[in-house]
Amino acid sequence: MPEVKNIFVGAKMNKDLNPRLISNQEYIDARNAAIIHSEGSDSGLLQNVSGNTIETDFGLTGVNLEIIGFYIDSTNNRIFAFITDWNDTSSDGLSHYAPSTSSHYICLYDLNSAQGTVLVSGSFLNFAKNNRILGINLLEDLLFFTDDRNQPRKINVKTAIENANSRAGGSTYVYYSKEEDISVSRYYPWKPISFLKNEINPSAVPYSLQANSSLEISGVFPLYKEEGGQDFENGFVEIVNYTSSSSGTGSTLVVFFTNGFVVNVIVKPGSGINGESFTEGSTITISANNFPTVIGTTWFLGSPIVLNVLSENIKKESTLKDVTSKNLPGAVTVEVINPITTTSFTVEFPGISDKWLGATISAVDSNDGPRFNALSGVTITGISANGETVLHTPVTNIVATDKVTLGANPYYSNTFNGDSNFISDKFIRFSYRFKYDNNEYSLSAPFSQIVFVPNQDGYFLEDSVPSSINDEDANSDENNAVKSTIISFFENKINQAELIIPLPEDISNGESLVDILKVEEIDILYKESDKTSIQVLDTISNSDLRLEDSDTIAYKYSSQSPVKTLPTNDSTRASDKTPIRAKAQEVTGNRVIYGNYLVRTARPNSIDYIATTSEKEELGNFNSFSELEYPNSVLKQNRSYKVGIVLADKFGRQSDVITSENSTVYCEYRNTPGEFISATDVYRGSSLKVDFISKIPELLDVPGYAGLYSETNPLGWYTYKVVVQQKEQDYYNVFLPTILNYYPQKNTNAMPPTGGAPIPTKSQSTAFITLFSDNINKVPRDLKEVGAQDLQFSSSVNLFGRVYNTAFTALTPTSKQFIPNTTPDKVVLIGTRNEVGLDGMVDGEPYTVSPFYSIPSPSGGPVLSNQTGANPYIGEVSTQKLIGATGGDAVGGSLINDSQVSFNLTRLNVYETAPVESNLDIFYETGTSGLISELNQSIETVVTELIPASIDGWSFNLTESTTPNTVISLNSFDILTYQGLSLSQKALDSIITLTGSIVNVFNGVGQPVTGNNLFVLEQTNSNKFQIKTGPSANFVFTSNSSQIDNWKFVFEFTTTDIATGLVTSQRIIQDYGSSRLQNVFPELVSPITSLTNGVFVPWVYLAGDYNNQNNIFYWKNPNGNRETIIGQQVFTTEFLTAIFNRDQVIATYDFRNGASSNLLDKEGLSYLIDSVWFWDEKLNPTIASTVSNSKWRDITNQNISIDYTWRDGNSRNTERVTYGNVFSLNVTQTSKNLELVADRFSLVYPNPKAINDGNGNVTPIGTTTDTVYKVILKIRDSSNSIPNSYGKQSLGWNKISVYVRVTGQSYS
Repeated sequence: MPEVKNIFVGAKMNKDLNPRLISNQEYIDARNAAIIHSEGSDSGLLQNVSGNTIETDFGLTGVNLEIIGFYIDSTNNRIFAFITDWNDTSSDGLSHYAPSTSSHYICLYDLNSAQGTVLVSGSFLNFAKNNRILGINLLEDLLFFTDDRNQPRKINVKTAIENANSRAGGSTYVYYSKEEDISVSRYYPWKPISFLKNEINPSAVPYSLQANSSLEISGVFPLYKEEGGQDFENGFVEIVNYTSSSSGTGSTLVVFFTNGFVVNVIVKPGSGINGESFTEGSTITISANNFPTVIGTTWFLGSPIVLNVLSENIKKESTLKDVTSKNLPGAVTVEVINPITTTSFTVEFPGISDKWLGATISAVDSNDGPRFNALSGVTITGISANGETVLHTPVTNIVATDKVTLGANPYYSNTFNGDSNFISDKFIRFSYRFKYDNNEYSLSAPFSQIVFVPNQDGYFLEDSVPSSINDEDANSDENNAVKSTIISFFENKINQAELIIPLPEDISNGESLVDILKVEEIDILYKESDKTSIQVLDTISNSDLRLEDSDTIAYKYSSQSPVKTLPTNDSTRASDKTPIRAKAQEVTGNRVIYGNYLVRTARPNSIDYIATTSEKEELGNFNSFSELEYPNSVLKQNRSYKVGIVLADKFGRQSDVITSENSTVYCEYRNTPGEFISATDVYRGSSLKVDFISKIPELLDVPGYAGLYSETNPLGWYTYKVVVQQKEQDYYNVFLPTILNYYPQKNTNAMPPTGGAPIPTKSQSTAFITLFSDNINKVPRDLKEVGAQDLQFSSSVNLFGRVYNTAFTALTPTSKQFIPNTTPDKVVLIGTRNEVGLDGMVDGEPYTVSPFYSIPSPSGGPVLSNQTGANPYIGEVSTQKLIGATGGDAVGGSLINDSQVSFNLTRLNVYETAPVESNLDIFYETGTSGLISELNQSIETVVTELIPASIDGWSFNLTESTTPNTVISLNSFDILTYQGLSLSQKALDSIITLTGSIVNVFNGVGQPVTGNNLFVLEQTNSNKFQIKTGPSANFVFTSNSSQIDNWKFVFEFTTTDIATGLVTSQRIIQDYGSSRLQNVFPELVSPITSLTNGVFVPWVYLAGDYNNQNNIFYWKNPNGNRETIIGQQVFTTEFLTAIFNRDQVIATYDFRNGASSNLLDKEGLSYLIDSVWFWDEKLNPTIASTVSNSKWRDITNQNISIDYTWRDGNSRNTERVTYGNVFSLNVTQTSKNLELVADRFSLVYPNPKAINDGNGNVTPIGTTTDTVYKVILKIRDSSNSIPNSYGKQSLGWNKISVYVRVTGQSYS
């Protein structure tokens, strides 16, 4: 056959032209063919193209595997493939998590070596065929990918290859094995640093149990007892014998049971050292044979009780220490007379006080050579009655003439190499962050609370009670504070702190932290209170981490300065914003960009919890260690706190602040009848508490809510932390000499009834303070609008009294706590003594002794204007209650009796300035955080049968007429449990005791009014409760009452289980809306008359003619119908003489608003004339038809023309005058009574429209000379009701009908 050979130099397929017209350089059709392009002779030749070939299957053998995404690395000639066999069949294609039996791979094929490698595999990849991976980028060795199903992820290709090769060589270590390994966001360390560690007691094998702490009950254990033939399902029993997996022994346990089940097991307080050999994580088992044997009592135990020993059950010690002071404040040194034994010695008379029991001692020989120091741990165990014999723990080398120091610092270290003063003036916090092996940093963990314990633990010390302000021998901190206006010892005593860093959950030691979580280093972070920057204190290296063999890492801080400051973007990185899901991803430069993404999951709109304030728990109670860890941290009083919850996922994405209906709490001033500190008790300060009522929901009908974390929901909410908003910020403590109550005065103002020394005048409203040194700046003068010659100045400073004394004595300290009102005292005037007029008494008479510190009294005479000494400013204070002591006279001023204060007989007083209000709506992070799963479990397992939960049957009936000590609950109310059970009934059944108290009362604008004692909570005989008005509580409804007089009550109810002693308290809020003040209708107290009053019989219309009184006519309205009585009727008769003032008081009315107090019953009343009516008399006894023409005529605001006729001697004069207002109203200044005033020239008398008797004379009503008006008054009592609605149907309004009969003398 002939051969046709074409060279397709044009390399063009042409199907458009007729085949006869196609050139030999083009072709019509070709398949699996390609045209060779080259510079050689074969250019234009047509050649076959090879088909697809299988390069690799990556060694995968699964069925239905499918590549759902790939990326070609053309630079390195590699292909990345994402492979799965699973398909999410949920409705949204997202909700089902891949099962563990499904297959998921990230694979690499290297074209250069023709080798396929599985880089990552596992169901945690959670791939799905219906979610294609379209966003894939390679940035150096980092492969980023996103599938709009999982959070954006990445792997290090180099690391993955090395790990794959290692596993191929036999290693079992898998680098990428969980979500935390591949997520773009890294694990967030949510646990704050702690300053507690397990205490190692020298006399016990580690560790002892913490008294009062509750052990975890591992299961449900029935328990009851039979005694005297009766079953008891409630009670408690002490257990001494038990078995422990750690061989723990020596601690007594108290088992409480309720309704036949074990509900709580605590470590009995006071039981020696609370045992030894207990370890965290160990178990304690109580079997039936461990119960005490008591004749007649049989115990029934379902199964042995298993208890878990938690970290909170191990006795702790604080890691905050002063290691540079050899001795504690107040330490004393005594000389040994005779060492009796190795555990006792004697000292000289009078010996030592038993207050040194438990103190650490140290000793030196007679030449001050060291004998033993405080580190030896020798402590005092007993002191004889006369104080001469001292018992102590064993020590062998005490000899006579040795000097023993009582109160040696047990933490003193002679090897301390830090700067002991570096943080003495600082308030610092600590945190940490992880550095991962890929050089990424985690978020910072929550910062700790402030590390600050003041010198002397905050106590004012003195060697003796100072006899005066100049008593230097007393060595009094109180005197020093008065003189300097500062507390010089109030500096941080801490110079060494052991920072206990808790490792993440499921990480048991440092090596696991490195290998499992890929943590390379830990940065210790440091922050000072007055700086915004965060600094790095030190870094714990990888090698040091691997040496840690427990679930905490201890870092010892020795007052060194930080080494570097974090960049701003790290300091402000509060949470990570990596998307939850993203559809698009791209790389530009070295940055990864996401598009069409979901930034975070939805969160609950609110969480059901109650914020409360109360005293910090005693050490161990509710497993609390705050008393030990932060001994001097207290909640500031007279402040409102708003508590919020922030949720976080495992990777640091955080919600905004979530609150509850009861998230705001007011911490009132602590009011106690006694001292804070006694021989047996210590005031620990207040703290915020959050009582969770309901669990944080796992599922929520909110779009986008991801739920809670689980293995199959790695992006759910994982942890929580507590944040607090407190807008009342900076304030000052003003340290003052004794506040002068009232003006300087002689003691001659009043004599007591029984004779004796005169009684000085004391004032509830006036006091004076002496200002010098730093106090001038704390209580500044207002200097904005003053002249050069001004000597007196105002001030805008508000003050709250905190410490005061009412007298001076040299026998005992007299300064004590002052409980102020919530309304502050006000500084009204500042000037020097003479400039404010205090060089004499109020009446100008000189006083004899200066009451002002630094202004001494001149010798031999009164205090005159030519003062000596300093010239401090004196501030006049308008006070809310009595504060301070009187002064100005030497009478009664001996040093052994209570006396007035003077310039040198003074004590320390403290005023606190009102805080600066912040307008920033921000919350501050606290160190309280935890796992949501543990929180929910605790809420679920708490015993709720005796917890007060709600109020049942609330009623409130308070009007302004209610008197003090009146029950205002219509019915007593009950307290219910969460199950709806009546606690009052349980109390009647003697199962519990039930008590209650009012914690706070807020008015309608949120101001606390608890201190005003408006209400009292009273318990009835049925153990229910009712509200009474306070013993001096009076109320009045004002124009603002609808807003202000609407109260919110915060109650605290406490149940005590009679059988177990278990005490449970809960605060319950009765919110606004159900407790309002009601208005009472205004009333007329005097005069009160009625139509039937016999005095006013002439006012009653009688028969049709004046001679026949059988028929009674009646008043008629303008329509001619019988008049309807409006409001209260009052009849007034006014006899007008020929001569009277034009404005004549017709009558005086005493109206009251209904308030029970005569000091308040005139407030808010207002009056106006509603209308004025004139009786148009058309009654003619001889003409019956005229009766219907007699009626009231409305003359309100109408002009009336009247002809006035009078005589001037023998002359008769007439004048027509037009008037519009007949009556007006006036309120008297003193009695606040209402006067009805008539204009004489507007009154019409005799009645010009009365009938004619036929002789030209008019015939008025009742007599021949009277006229009748009706005045309708409106009386308003502070109500906002509709003005045009009157009568008792409209709250706060009343209407009075006043009938005025004007009787005058007619002149002819």
